[in-house]
Amino acid sequence: MGQSLPAHFDYLGAARECRLTPDQVAGLEAVEQHEFPDDRMMFELHMLRVIEQIRAGRLKLEDVLSATR
Repeated sequence: MGQSLPAHFDYLGAARECRLTPDQVAGLEAVEQHEFPDDRMMFELHMLRVIEQIRAGRLKLEDVLSATR
């Protein structure tokens, strides 16, 4: 999903502010793409919400990424 810029919600800006690496963002994208394969707007909204939760300390990146394993 990382092949194009967000069309609805700028989750990439939030990811930069949160200092997530491109690999970490790609991992989150894979998780959310699995949840919303056909709905770009919901995918982007959930990406933004997850990143905001990580930034606020309410979620750990490792927990989100390991939830799919």
